[in-house]
Amino acid sequence: MSSDTAARERITPAQVACLAFARHQLRIDDEEAADYLAAALVAGGYHSDHRPAAA
Repeated sequence: MSSDTAARERITPAQVACLAFARHQLRIDDEEAADYLAAALVAGGYHSDHRPAAA
């Protein structure tokens, strides 16, 4: 297996979190979702200093 193939097949922390939430039917509120999104953005090298506008 080439390193390219291995990189594409690597499971990410976000995929694990999605599977855990789906499998155990966990529900999160908007604030928790924003925290997970911020963590994913930071892990991807992006800034998390913005929040969605309040509805």
